[in-house]
Amino acid sequence: QQQQIAAAGAGSITSSSCSSRSSSPLQTNSSSSSSSSRGRSCSPMRSQAVATAGIGSLNAGGSAAVSAQPVDALSQLAELLQAASLPLLPSAAAAELSILLWSQVSMSDGQTAGQTSSVTTPRPWMEAWLAASKRSFSFGSPSSRDLAQWLWCLAKRGVRPNGQWLASFQVASFRQMASASSQDLSNMLWALATLGTPPDPAWLQQHLREFGRRQAQRSPLPQHLSNVGWALAKLSHRPDRDWLAKYQEDVLMALPKFRPQEISNVLWALAVLNCKAEQALLKQCQAYMAARLPSFKANEVAVGLWALARLRGQPELRLMGAALQHCFSQARQLTPKGLSLLMWSVGNMTTPPPKAWVVKLLVATQVRMQGFSAQELSTLAVSLARLEYRPPQAWLDSFAAAAAGQMGNFGAQALANTLWALATLHYTPHEDWMTAFDAQLQLHVTSCTPAHIAMTMWAMSSLQWLPQQPLWGQLQERAELHSASYCLRSQRMLSRAVRVLEKVDADDE
Repeated sequence: QQQQIAAAGAGSITSSSCSSRSSSPLQTNSSSSSSSSRGRSCSPMRSQAVATAGIGSLNAGGSAAVSAQPVDALSQLAELLQAASLPLLPSAAAAELSILLWSQVSMSDGQTAGQTSSVTTPRPWMEAWLAASKRSFSFGSPSSRDLAQWLWCLAKRGVRPNGQWLASFQVASFRQMASASSQDLSNMLWALATLGTPPDPAWLQQHLREFGRRQAQRSPLPQHLSNVGWALAKLSHRPDRDWLAKYQEDVLMALPKFRPQEISNVLWALAVLNCKAEQALLKQCQAYMAARLPSFKANEVAVGLWALARLRGQPELRLMGAALQHCFSQARQLTPKGLSLLMWSVGNMTTPPPKAWVVKLLVATQVRMQGFSAQELSTLAVSLARLEYRPPQAWLDSFAAAAAGQMGNFGAQALANTLWALATLHYTPHEDWMTAFDAQLQLHVTSCTPAHIAMTMWAMSSLQWLPQQPLWGQLQERAELHSASYCLRSQRMLSRAVRVLEKVDADDE
């Protein structure tokens, strides 16, 4: 019976193509190579920021009229497999556990003619599988391929095991690290980052050493480089200088084989990790984007331009113009995140951009203003302030309304940046907006840096807005506390701001 179940699971895997989901900064779908019936691990190749293309996508074409029948058949197959395999899970071998989990994930994410499968994995089945796999850590000796596939499938399904399971996984995978392939290593790190589970520092250091050895033994694969870079950025782990230098060399060597999303993810990772990027790599990436711009999706372009600007690899004016035109032609595909990154890239150009670029971005952002997050709204305002470009009053009113709706999600930096930007643009929000701003700032005032305090007090003085107590007193106290860290210019700015606000207070009395 175990052999029949394994064969059924392997058959379902063999008939499907393998793709993945990740929380990269992009929102794109693509598929990867087909998988074998031996339960070979599939790596998270083409990823999405928030959405997904399922592992074992069963979309083989066909009309919408007949799409419901394959989906129903798939659901019935999944239910039969779950019922038959549940009592066998406690005694299943590591390879059998891999096949069973992969088949569940493949069928759960199957699609037919654009219709998403309704297959779900019952909680009792998943709990039984986790218990069986945990026992296998100690008695089953799972291979590095099995371990990578287990964690990848769990991340794909969004199932976060408990701390004991994850600790056992790290112990077992640490022992198998020397025999893991480059694909297994990239899959494991990708899955941990997707689950939001930072690994043990010793585990991570060993992983990076082994990954570096694999890359030295054979030509580096773009998919693996992209996955590892993205995962490190999500985990906020910056490797040492030598590792990063070798990583960039490998990226440069494999650059002609990269796909648009992969190169965008690599640039994003380097920018998020605040790495010192090699100029040769940045120039080649710009040349790559210029040559293959039509194959880029709008959000991939937005991420690439933002990352190049952050890495001091400012794109040439000609490339910027072509890239923006390409994005505008796909405006409906741009997410609010993509639009905010584009605005940031334009706002941080070394040479003033043409006014037409800014106008088009304003039109695109105003239409979707309510969909922006607090951080994205702050990015929009700061970018325009740096450009010293005041949008129309209607745009500013829409911005203020959207910011009011997101006020509870603003942090200390976003609050300071947003108020500074509005004051720079000579826009005065209404009193209710400022009152809500004060209330949110009161929650974060203790986490404000000296720069945040200086920007906020300057903006309040420009807007002639005196915050209520105790916020006003706290701002003054923190400004005095950090007075030694301010430069002479900041000290003068703060002094003027305090005098202006004190005068406003006296006039009110």
